[in-house]
Parts: sequence; C-alpha cells; structure tokens
Amino acid sequence: EYLVYNGGTWINTTAMDGTTAAKDAYIYDDYTVSANAAANNIGINTGNTLTIGSSVGLDIDGNLTANGNMSINSGGSLIVSGTSSGNITYNRNLANTDWYLVSSPVMGQDIDTFVSAEGLASGTNNNNMGLASYDNTSAAWSYHQSDASVSGDFALGSGRSIKLAAAGDISFTGTMPVENVSIEITSNTNGYNLVGNPYPSYIAANTGADSSNNILTVNTSILSEATLWFWNQATNTYDAINQASSSMDISPVQGFFVKTSGTNSLS
Repeated sequence: EYLVYNGGTWINTTAMDGTTAAKDAYIYDDYTVSANAAANNIGINTGNTLTIGSSVGLDIDGNLTANGNMSINSGGSLIVSGTSSGNITYNRNLANTDWYLVSSPVMGQDIDTFVSAEGLASGTNNNNMGLASYDNTSAAWSYHQSDASVSGDFALGSGRSIKLAAAGDISFTGTMPVENVSIEITSNTNGYNLVGNPYPSYIAANTGADSSNNILTVNTSILSEATLWFWNQATNTYDAINQASSSMDISPVQGFFVKTSGTNSLS
C-alpha cells in the first residue's frame, strides 16, 4: 500500500500526518507534515517541496529520495533508517541576537555560502563577524573575518558559536548523514572541545533519554568528565548535563562542549 499526494490532495488515502504504519509515500505537490508521521520510503518529485513542520517528527524506515526539496522547520525532526539522496534544508530559529552554539545537521554546507546568506552580526574589533570556532590550543574563540574566504564545508559534528544582526532563522542545506559520525577531540590547553549534533534528528544526551545509546554512555571512556556543557542565553552561563541530570535529548543544530584528555574520537 502506498500514499500519493498530488493536485493538492492525498489520493487513495488519508493524509500522511499522524500515521504510524510504514507505507511508501510519493509527493507530487508541495506539502507540509503537521503531525508526527511515519513512512517506509518517500520520494519527492522534482520541483516540489515536502516540509516538516515545527516540533513535528517524520520517521522513514526505508529510503528518502529527494529529487525535489525537503525542508525542516525549527524544532522538527527527520529520521531516515535507510539511504538518503538529494538535499535537505534545516531551518533553525534564533530568537534573539545573543550568541548560540550550533552545528550543521547536513553534509556539504559551504561555509562561505552560509556566511553570505545568514545576516551575521559584525564586530567592532577588526573584521570579526558573528561566527566563531573554539581553538582549544589557545583556549580562545577564532572569529570569522569579514574579508576572509574559507574553502570547504562545515564538518559533521563540529560546533560553532553564532550571533545574528537580527533575530531570525539560519538554514543549512546539504545531504543527510545516515551513518555513525565521529569527530576528533583533543586535550591541548584545557581539554574543552566544541562539538554538536550532526543530524536533523534529536539524539540522546544522557541515560534518562536512552539508557544504552546516548552521547555520554557511548563516549564515557574518552571523556575526562562525563558532562556536556550547553550555553544558556538566559543566564549567560553553561548548563552542565550529566548522567544524574533529567532526561535530555539534543536538538538538531545544537552545539555543546565536551572535555577530554589526549587525542580521541567522539562518536
């Protein structure tokens, strides 16, 4: 059995929204998923867009073929258990012009393209812009420069701090990672490394969220402290999350700090 959306209506079935049975779905018109949904395989026709609404999850047990566009609104979640082809765009809302810690949830987002499109704040010091990586050799922020050109894409699992000139959405466009992701972390000066969620899906931070497959449990042996640090804009401090904390899932695009000794690979 399969689902077809064409001509502004679902043909031969009700809407995909709220479904739990895994059925193939074919999208031949623009459509927004407005309630948690599941599917087996999904195909999006060239020129059409499938949008996942805010705080809505779409679980695909099979494959995603995005010949058209796949867009995810802030707080939405996409899980693909099979393969994923074609670009997706994840939109994350930054509610104010404070600093945020972020991470790309897709592969192939060019850094220069991102910088030119996102309305970053400008610093009063030299040519600093509102995008920075954390250099744990010098234990300092390394700010993107307004006159600089960076060759390459955001690395999966790598974190950045970001500050916009005006509150709004930032967008990452690229292909969806469906395999395990690892990133090198080092001790250097203080052991802190800025990393982030590399998926357009929520992932478990601690045991309360997932007893066996959470960030802290999987990486216990390489962390010098079993803690994740998240920047809190409201208090201008870091919230420390550990195995004794309340259950927490890490949202797409969220960056955070971990601490290690030596050189290791964070999974």
